[in-house]
Amino acid sequence: MLKLVISTTLCLCLVLHITLQAPSRTLQAPGVVRTLQAPGAVRLRVTPAAVRLRATPQKFRTFYSTNNVLIPENILRSLANPSKKARGRGVEWSVEPDALVQSPAEGPSPRPATGVGRLSYAEGMTQRPATGVRRLSYAEGPSPRPATGVRRLSYAEGLPVGDLSVIAVATDGAVWAGGDQGLVRYVDAESASPNFFPPWDRWQYFGGWRYLASDQVTALAAGEAGSMWVQTTAGVSHLEFRSLSLADKAAYFEQRISERHKRYGLVADSQLAEPGNLATSHQYPNDNDGLWTAIYVASQAFHYKVTKENQALEAARKSCEAMLRLEAITGRSGFPARSFRSKSEPRHQDGIWHFTPDQDWEWKADTSSDEVVGHFFAFSVLYDLAADENLKQRLRGAVSRMADHLIDHGYNLTDLHNGPTRWGRYDEAYFETDDGREERALRSLELLSHLKVAYHMTGNPRYDREYNKLIKEKGYHKNTTTYLKLRQELNYSDEELAMLSYYPLFRYEQNPELLSVYREGLEQWWVNIKREDNPLWIFIYQVCNPGKTAPLEAGARTLYRIPMDLIKWSIRNSHRRDLPIDSSPERHNQQQTTRLLPPDERRVMKWNSNPFQLDDKSEGRGEDDGSFFLLPYWMGRYHGFLVGK
Repeated sequence: MLKLVISTTLCLCLVLHITLQAPSRTLQAPGVVRTLQAPGAVRLRVTPAAVRLRATPQKFRTFYSTNNVLIPENILRSLANPSKKARGRGVEWSVEPDALVQSPAEGPSPRPATGVGRLSYAEGMTQRPATGVRRLSYAEGPSPRPATGVRRLSYAEGLPVGDLSVIAVATDGAVWAGGDQGLVRYVDAESASPNFFPPWDRWQYFGGWRYLASDQVTALAAGEAGSMWVQTTAGVSHLEFRSLSLADKAAYFEQRISERHKRYGLVADSQLAEPGNLATSHQYPNDNDGLWTAIYVASQAFHYKVTKENQALEAARKSCEAMLRLEAITGRSGFPARSFRSKSEPRHQDGIWHFTPDQDWEWKADTSSDEVVGHFFAFSVLYDLAADENLKQRLRGAVSRMADHLIDHGYNLTDLHNGPTRWGRYDEAYFETDDGREERALRSLELLSHLKVAYHMTGNPRYDREYNKLIKEKGYHKNTTTYLKLRQELNYSDEELAMLSYYPLFRYEQNPELLSVYREGLEQWWVNIKREDNPLWIFIYQVCNPGKTAPLEAGARTLYRIPMDLIKWSIRNSHRRDLPIDSSPERHNQQQTTRLLPPDERRVMKWNSNPFQLDDKSEGRGEDDGSFFLLPYWMGRYHGFLVGK
């Protein structure tokens, strides 16, 4: 069993994030046009309603031991006297095990109505009963609150957990309550900022080491600037809020990558020898070093194009060198390794490994289509946005070798044994197998996209001929429309591979008939993706569908709510009363919900994971690199979907 030890002389500071405000409402961006200025690139004209970014409060958490001398004396006195009642902004609040109860304070009230007001989360707050009860409607705005009467906010109104025993009101008017199942925060729509964005901002839940030393909360004390001091059975957490822009957040993420997440230029997660202790961070070769590095390279290419900052250009180039080395180190033309290491480095005892002829380096084989998608995606973005002629020449060579490899081996990625890798087949025969039948739509899309990228970057007619052959003789373009028909299980990793393949395909294809077919396939992926509020998929979807209006504001909200602390803490949400259980199958047999969890209330995850998964037991043993935030942020700014910083 893991134990959390808090020194009496030292506090552990970890940066976390929460959004108290939503991005400002949409702003029409007249004639926003972003085109890739490269020969053969389609000039995509995108004129959606853009989101104007603004600084928002982000959460920082500090752990202290109980009675630590660094805790202010007035806070210690408050924590020593836990309360079941609190008053803030002329309103009395009390806590019951299963409810927050609001009563009007003594004295005149600015709200002259009578009756009972009741917030109903379950019914969406959009209907008003004919008589008796007044329901607050998001669409209509807050209703007047009665001068007399009591509001009891329990599970039907969205309360996440019960067993509550203590309460406090912060200086910003937010109501906090804690007990044996963690901590909740409630913001009344009437006292919230103009940018209040339900439902994520109305009720928020805090549990686990991301926020608390223990989920057994025994006392609360309001601090300065809306912060809250939380005493638990294992120590004290100070949760405070600081205003940061997404540009500030991006800079923080990029600094973390530079400090802890680069190995020979490859970018990936790190592991923590001691749970939660970043001083024990170290990296191992990763199965998908190529794909995760590709996400970072593309993010920095967009970063450079937006800001012209040389630091971003240099970062993109150095990590691109690592990706190029993945192909060179295998000695097999067009076949990139999953990862590589020096002979002195440790590695996990899994997979297929080969030493280089000099025995100084070892590389991981059995490369999957995931890596190939990453290479073509990142190389195309870097080529168009940030590469000089020397680098362009090298990128053309790399994509030529990879495309030639696939064509020369019957549309397969082949290893040293000359046979296809486990997940590297794109041929028609594979589509008739049990494994390949479900893959028909995705692998057809990937191969078409790769050939289109190769032709765009090199101008070699061979790739255009093969592309047209796949369409006219083999119907690969029609295969892309079979996703929902053939899908056997929902695989979020497949969504990632599909969207990263669609992006360059739509940038370079100019045939309206083919684009119509590709959009038909894209819409099938969108059926599930639109539930996720995923900023990267939203922005790519908007690029591919300039005539439609994608939920850009939802994507921006997700960027705000991604936690700044990316340690992989254990997360538990299955006990919550506000999350309906999804009974449909989940490919890893994990319990999931039908309601999208805010990023800072779910496990840390890349975009290839299930955002509806309720629980995770990572125990603080790793840290994500954070490129999954950087790519949509800089892509969104490049395309004009996000305005400002």
